[in-house]
Amino acid sequence: MDKSEFPKRSILLSGQNGKKFSPFAVKNNQVFIREGFIQDATIGSAQIKEAAITNTKIGGPLQSTNWAAGRSGWKIEKAGHAEFNDATFRGTIYATDGWFKGTVSADKIEGDILDMSPNFFKTKKGSIPDSQSVIFPLFYIKKTASPRRVLLLGRKEKGIALSVSPDWVRATITRDGMDVQYLGKAGAGLLGEYVNAVNEDIDITIPAGEGEVLIGLRLQSTRGKLRMFNWTASGDIYTMKNAASIKIA
Repeated sequence: MDKSEFPKRSILLSGQNGKKFSPFAVKNNQVFIREGFIQDATIGSAQIKEAAITNTKIGGPLQSTNWAAGRSGWKIEKAGHAEFNDATFRGTIYATDGWFKGTVSADKIEGDILDMSPNFFKTKKGSIPDSQSVIFPLFYIKKTASPRRVLLLGRKEKGIALSVSPDWVRATITRDGMDVQYLGKAGAGLLGEYVNAVNEDIDITIPAGEGEVLIGLRLQSTRGKLRMFNWTASGDIYTMKNAASIKIA
C-alpha cells in the first residue's frame, strides 16, 4: 500500500450526551494534546517554540540524571539552592556574601578589601629582671573565616626598633602569648653603650576563627643581669578587612 493512502489526520473523540471534544489528535505527523498529565517521562529531544508560561510551580528539585552532590551534574532545590559544576554569566552578579576556596582572578577590584591603621606608634622604656620575659601589648586583630596576613611596616625605619643595655635581650612577636615571629637579639658593649639593636617589620598570619587575638612584643633576658630596654613600634598596620578588624591595645 502506498504511504499516500494512509490518512493524514487522526482524531480521538471523547465526551457524551452530545458534548464531544477532541483531547488528542494527529495531523501531518504532529501530535496535539489538549491537556495531559505525565507521571514520569524521558524525553530524548524537545523543542518548544513560542511558548508563553504564565506560572509554573515545581514541588520538588530539578536535577540532571547524573547529579551527585559535590561531584557531577546539576541540581536546583525547591528552596532556591543550586549546584552546578561550572557557570558563565555575561551580566552582573549581585550577592550578599561569597566564599571562594581557590584563586580569584579579576581585572579590577573595588571596595574595602584592606583594613589599615596608619600612624601607629607605641614606645616603652624600662627594665627586665634576670632570666624573665615580659610581653608588651601592641594591637588586636579580629579573626575571620579564613587565615589572614597582618603586617606592621615602618615608614622610614623598620616597624619595631629595640635597644638594650647592658646585656643581651631576645625579642619576639607574640599572638595571644605564643611566639610567632623571631625578631632577633639586642645588646650592648662592655661600657654599656648600645652597639646592637633590633630593627624589623612584623609579618605574621592570624588563624581562622572567631573573636580577636592580641599581638604583642616579648622581651626575654638571656643572661643573669638586669636589662634596661628602650623599644618603639611605629608605622602602618595592614590586614584584610572585616568590620574594622584592627584595634590598638
